[in-house]
Amino acid sequence: MGPRRDNLNNKLNSSKRQEREDRQQEKKDRDKKTYLKKDKATPAFNQQLRAFNLQLRDIVGDGNCLFRSFADQMDGDQHRHASYREKICNYMRNNREDFEPFIVDQSFDAFVLSLSKDGTYGGNECIVAFSRLFDAKICIHQLNQPVWIVCFSDPPKHEIHILYHNYEHYSSVRSLGDQASTPANIRKSMTTCDPSLINEKNKKTAKEKNNGACANDSEELFNEYDVEYINSQLTNPVDLQLIRDTLTDKYGDIDETIAHLLALDIPSSPQPISIPEEESNESIEKIMSITNIYNVELVQQSYTRNNHDIDSTVQALLALTIDDNKTSETFSDVETIEDEEKENKSKTKNSRSVPSRQLKLEKKKAKKQRATEKHRAQVITTTGKTSTKPKEEKVDPSDNNGQENVPLANMEFISI
Repeated sequence: MGPRRDNLNNKLNSSKRQEREDRQQEKKDRDKKTYLKKDKATPAFNQQLRAFNLQLRDIVGDGNCLFRSFADQMDGDQHRHASYREKICNYMRNNREDFEPFIVDQSFDAFVLSLSKDGTYGGNECIVAFSRLFDAKICIHQLNQPVWIVCFSDPPKHEIHILYHNYEHYSSVRSLGDQASTPANIRKSMTTCDPSLINEKNKKTAKEKNNGACANDSEELFNEYDVEYINSQLTNPVDLQLIRDTLTDKYGDIDETIAHLLALDIPSSPQPISIPEEESNESIEKIMSITNIYNVELVQQSYTRNNHDIDSTVQALLALTIDDNKTSETFSDVETIEDEEKENKSKTKNSRSVPSRQLKLEKKKAKKQRATEKHRAQVITTTGKTSTKPKEEKVDPSDNNGQENVPLANMEFISI
């Protein structure tokens, strides 16, 4: 039982060890494919390359990086690196006398045999061999150092730009905004890159951030390659002048400009539809005949606003007519209501004026009656007699036939 159990444990341990090794290898493969993301100097490299309107392109770091960079520069496809490795090795074998003196730690045959295997790092010998084989001018960029140029003809047939990271990795260099899978085709009349010039420009930009940059200095902060590159990175292309203004506000910072414009999320402006003038006039006449609206300017504006669609224009104009009718009806209803209110107010005023006149007449009559009674009281006081009006007896003429009318006696008349 003991040996079997040991064999089982050994198998389990070996399987676990293999799983750990596989995971580690997968992690290494992922790291190789994303070299620029783990390199802290990548932003500084990009800032330096923008002075030449260039940018980095990520190359897999699997030992084939130099040959991958050559393949990307020549064909736009880094996966064809094996072909360039083979051609360089064959050229070195055929020109042994030019390369053998520089191989000191091993024999020339062993060196070339090792170099021909996938994953073997290439160095200066490969760069020289490539330049001679393909008649290429090779520009090697490094951080804060001059551009090293390897060239054996004037003018060369090809121009190659690569970048050397941390003394261990090569990346391909492309034109600013170039995302295509085509040959790089970079042509620069450069001989060296003086880091002091770049540092001076960075200092000037920092100074302008503190003191304010003039509008006339915008050309020094960025160029048209920067504007085109930013426009290519946006979801919806925008007006180039807006990009220039934003770059000026951001002191030439391309990353901040892209982030700002993406945050705006500006929709692309639709292109105006061009329609022949004769067809447009016929459409406008047709719309006027349908809607009975003969205001040419109004119809033409509505026709343009509805993207030269006749049906939509007719619906919009009819809806406008209905709204106008409703508005006029509303105004007429309001006027009617106001007239009724005015009439009711006038009636109320008249109804209120009648009682007031009656009241005044009654007051005047009562005042006159009081004055009369006061005067009678004064007369009675002075004479001591009460003035009374005699009541006339109504005599039936039939009873007084044959009698003479006799005046009433004992009546005193008071002249008032």
